[in-house]
Amino acid sequence: MSQPRIAIIGAGPAGLALGALLQKQDVAFAIFELRSKPTAEELATPSGMLDLHEESGLAAIAACGLTDEFQQLKSDCSESVAVMDCDGNKLHEDDGGVESRPEIARHALLSLLMGKVNASSIQWEHKLLSTQENEDGTVTLHFQCPSCQVTGIFDFVVGADGAWSRIRPLLTPTKPEYSGLQYTAVTLRNISTRFPELATLVGTGACFLLGGPDTAVIGHRGVHDTACLYVTISHPTPENPFKGSPEKTKKALLERFSTWGPATKALLEAAIDDEIRYGALICKPMHHLPIGYAWPTRPCATVVGDAAHLMLPYAGEGVNLALWNALDLSRVIEEAVHGSSSQSFQERLRDPLSAFEKDMATRAEERAHETERNRNVMFSEGGAQKMADVFKSYGPPPE
Repeated sequence: MSQPRIAIIGAGPAGLALGALLQKQDVAFAIFELRSKPTAEELATPSGMLDLHEESGLAAIAACGLTDEFQQLKSDCSESVAVMDCDGNKLHEDDGGVESRPEIARHALLSLLMGKVNASSIQWEHKLLSTQENEDGTVTLHFQCPSCQVTGIFDFVVGADGAWSRIRPLLTPTKPEYSGLQYTAVTLRNISTRFPELATLVGTGACFLLGGPDTAVIGHRGVHDTACLYVTISHPTPENPFKGSPEKTKKALLERFSTWGPATKALLEAAIDDEIRYGALICKPMHHLPIGYAWPTRPCATVVGDAAHLMLPYAGEGVNLALWNALDLSRVIEEAVHGSSSQSFQERLRDPLSAFEKDMATRAEERAHETERNRNVMFSEGGAQKMADVFKSYGPPPE
């Protein structure tokens, strides 16, 4: 029997991991990605750090045969965590808690996974224009490429295309909801040499600077001696609350943190100045999908990662769930492709896919509730002390 035509939309961690695992299992596929192929220089630039968990992210890395390579890339950010109030007073600090969760830069993880997928299997600069489910159960995808439009017909489509997935509408009309929070990502470069006192404030791993219901800064150390900060504010609508020149945006943003202490304001101002110098100061709304939503299984398509269970980042579960999805779904697809039954691929796929989606939804609901609990603690009066108490409750790291 000829292999089914499988399309993966999105070359983020979930899509690349799924591709690497299917390739290892001799299952044919094609990945379609909106962005152009990142250069080595782009992948070397600072990016957010991701902590991988043993049962999910690290398990997928091991299944891809990348454990040794991963170990060489996890040293930019330690596993330590510090919780501080808005004046920079340290209320809790530990070396990682009871469970090892090594950090890796997002760009490094993408580079690692890209290296495991044949270059010919990834079609870059393919913008998905439309999807259509056909009477025979196949799906037609229409893409805009740099110089033409391309149409393909597939037996199974996996949406690994993030929050605003173009594949999710094949399964459900559910859309992400605005969370009431907006963030501005800023990066402070060469922090140890330029601002040693700020490097001490941030620490060597992750840090939480919490200022009550309306302001927070969550940061971490990153590649090339950087500190990456996510400057977060509450705002009633998803529209950009700051308009005008970068300097006007800086002024308006700092006004939201006017009651913070001198040390923490100095950190903010230095990082914002660096972001203006090297990039763009952009405030972005944060969305999430409803907790516990689900969809009826359709053997022509599914979604994984943020496309399936977008949530806020306050439990560190997003990329781990995405990689766990990729690991489990690869096994479902492989069994359906190589199964000996006389049934069609989609018939063999239906029941295992349904079980996978139920398991995925259960895990996502548990992590989403944990995320919301943390969010409600962090963005509350006295949230810094409350969050410090949460970390203390996890207990000391093992001897």
